[in-house]
Amino acid sequence: MKGTIKIIAALLAAGSVFSLAGCAGTPLSAKVSTLANWNIRNTVNVESAYASFWQENAEVAMYDVTFAAGNNGTFSVSYNDGGTYTTKFYMQAAYDWNGADIPEAYRSADATEPVYVYETQLSLSGTYTLTATGEKVQFDDSITTVTKFRMAEGNLQPVYSYHDVTSTSPATLNPSSVQDMCAVVDAEYVTYYNRDCTQATVTVKKAGSQDSTESVSLTGDKDYSLFENFQLRAAVRAFNKTGGTSYLFDVFSPEAGNVQTVQATCAEAAQLDANAAEQKKIIDALSAASPYIFVESGTNDDGAARTYRYNAVSLSLEADMGGQNDLLWYAAVENDDVNAARSLLLRVRTPLAFALGTLDYTLSSVSSVKL
Repeated sequence: MKGTIKIIAALLAAGSVFSLAGCAGTPLSAKVSTLANWNIRNTVNVESAYASFWQENAEVAMYDVTFAAGNNGTFSVSYNDGGTYTTKFYMQAAYDWNGADIPEAYRSADATEPVYVYETQLSLSGTYTLTATGEKVQFDDSITTVTKFRMAEGNLQPVYSYHDVTSTSPATLNPSSVQDMCAVVDAEYVTYYNRDCTQATVTVKKAGSQDSTESVSLTGDKDYSLFENFQLRAAVRAFNKTGGTSYLFDVFSPEAGNVQTVQATCAEAAQLDANAAEQKKIIDALSAASPYIFVESGTNDDGAARTYRYNAVSLSLEADMGGQNDLLWYAAVENDDVNAARSLLLRVRTPLAFALGTLDYTLSSVSSVKL
């Protein structure tokens, strides 16, 4: 199992928390309060007023992927240009709890509810190289996910997900041969949750193998909020990210079949720097997204320059062992009633396993499109 977790940690660096390690902390409450930060007015008491918009429109955000090499002396990885990461966010008007595909024990007659849908697509290719011999393993990987979850007023509890994973990943810290260097995962994971979000049933489909199905308990002794691994970036978007706040919550990974507790630590809002190339790219993407993103240029009523600002959120496992954390940037929520930048995910920095380097995902475009 430990070997499997290491493999999954590497291949899910774009959306999972298995690559994270960090410190313990004290949450503000057992449940994380979630806000509809993708709306112009973000409080949950007006969330339903925006439902028709999200049932007819989707937010599509695209990110460029870049790589900085690490310092593992035994083997290395390089990525080809052109890697992409895309997210799509919208709403399904009625999730049917009596659907034929739902496990029978989870079904409820005449029960439907609106749910958000969060889709992600990651495409990366490159080469692993064993330093001692120069032997190489080329890869062309893709991860496609769909997660459905309740509204912010329902704490964004997941109800369903589909993960299609094709990945070649580092298998160990110090491989002795090219055969030990990488592991290939090619599988689909279909997950259904019961209505109380206390249990999940995961079906794993692999080419050439018989499908396997397992039910997993999701209940913990702390009664934390629960999210799914590939839902996590949408869930953190819904947090109040005031600088200095810290939250603990549970994250379920269908790939590993277990729940782990994660800490999010939020930094004070900072201004995007137009003189830094990658940040200028984000500023240009936000400016081009008007009127969906409608931060105005010029000055505000106090005469100060209007700027694009963000909150950085560090994610780490609640664990005794230290390590590098994922860092996510979200557009700052400056006004709950005029939420101009919608707490949009602007950038992700995620360390790869085994000190192989760091991947950066930088916003290149965002738009609202008709479904």
